Amino acid sequence: LKTYVPAVFSEYMVNLNAICESHGELRRNCTQNAFAGVTFNLGPRVVTYPHLDQANHLCGMCAVTVLGNFDHERGGHVILWDVGLVIQVPPGSTYLIPSAILVHSNVDIGPGETRMSITQYSAGHLFSWVRCGMTTQAKFAQNGQELESGETRWQRGLRLLRKWSAGVQRL
Repeated sequence: LKTYVPAVFSEYMVNLNAICESHGELRRNCTQNAFAGVTFNLGPRVVTYPHLDQANHLCGMCAVTVLGNFDHERGGHVILWDVGLVIQVPPGSTYLIPSAILVHSNVDIGPGETRMSITQYSAGHLFSWVRCGMTTQAKFAQNGQELESGETRWQRGLRLLRKWSAGVQRL
């Protein structure tokens, strides 16, 4: 995250630091990890249907680490439906996707093979919580504070992203 989208990494770190400092009982999943959440999909045949992770930070990323023993040229591909990409992902690889705005899934693997994943993400409401002074949007508004418009949040989020290419080929 830090290497490919440094502004997103910085926003995630600032946000998670603020939450951890405000709520001392909370602990990070890993030291210096910018993601608030992690899900271990231990298979043995992890397959997802086309979906959006609508609770994730809208202009953020999630990191998916693929594990197992499978032929990545025959199965386990990630499909990014909105942009028409099918991507081979070998075991041991990690990829980043804006999972809240791109419909994605993965292809099944062959008989006797295993595919697992570790997915790291941050819920969008955590960013709202910090922006509203460690309270809900409803309480923030009840106290006479003005909420940012969705358009303002979207434009700020887009400025965090940079264009980059990682050698992905369009099929």
